[in-house]
Amino acid sequence: MSSCSLPTAIARKIPADVAAYRELEAEWQRGEADWADRSGQFERVVCVFDEGIDPDAANTRDERFEFGLECVLIGVTARIA
Repeated sequence: MSSCSLPTAIARKIPADVAAYRELEAEWQRGEADWADRSGQFERVVCVFDEGIDPDAANTRDERFEFGLECVLIGVTARIA
């Protein structure tokens, strides 16, 4: 990781974070995502699904990708600083 400017501790954490995200995504796809309702941490996400809003609508995909990428980059920048 010598060409990467991420601190080693952060770089080591990335695979675990990716694995956790993939497990949550798999649970959601299997319909086992009632964790969102139980936890109370994702009220707005639950509301979006309850309202029948398609969070993966093709007409907003590029805009959502750019927003998500910007959020990730801002977070990584803040973490490095």
